[in-house]
Amino acid sequence: MKYTEQARGWLHVSHVSLKSTLEVIQQAKERHIANISCEVTPHHLLLDETFRDSSGNVPKTNPPLRSREDREALQKSLSNGLVDVIATDHAPHTHDDIKKGASGFVGLENALGVILTKLVHPGILSLKEIVQKMSTNPARIFNVTGGRLAVGMPADIAIIDLTKEWTVEVEKFESKARNCPFNGWKLKGQVVTTIVGGKVIVENCQMVC
Repeated sequence: MKYTEQARGWLHVSHVSLKSTLEVIQQAKERHIANISCEVTPHHLLLDETFRDSSGNVPKTNPPLRSREDREALQKSLSNGLVDVIATDHAPHTHDDIKKGASGFVGLENALGVILTKLVHPGILSLKEIVQKMSTNPARIFNVTGGRLAVGMPADIAIIDLTKEWTVEVEKFESKARNCPFNGWKLKGQVVTTIVGGKVIVENCQMVC
């Protein structure tokens, strides 16, 4: 942060997992250090160091799952606006990759579902906030065209059924990987159709191209 302040650059802090890190970021923002932003992942928001997966194992990710206090601080920092982005940290490792020590989880196919189920439906975050933190803010921070619906913007659209109930089943993933701590979770809310550049890629939860 010192060098960012001196260079008047942009610092984006990824994979924030500790309450103490949030406190440093808060202090920096209060000092108006130019262009500082940060992100958290669904697994750090929803899981802590006591979590065991469906096989009874401690999931391996980098940074690791933290304490309950850290997890609760992350959620609070989402709702008060300190955290700018929810990022999947999608890490589609094969079983062989994991046996060799690779860290991380599959995120793309379940991130929105777990966020809707655990944060939106209980009233912790609003739909508007989720759109901002998973679409609008990332596009703005990384200067990517899109992230919102408007004339002249790319036709990149996710159509969501907020009431659709489903169970995370890693065997049905399109990804090459099965390393998902949310396997077996019952969720409410799912992306049913995706459109990229005006072309339908997923329809009725199935890949069509």
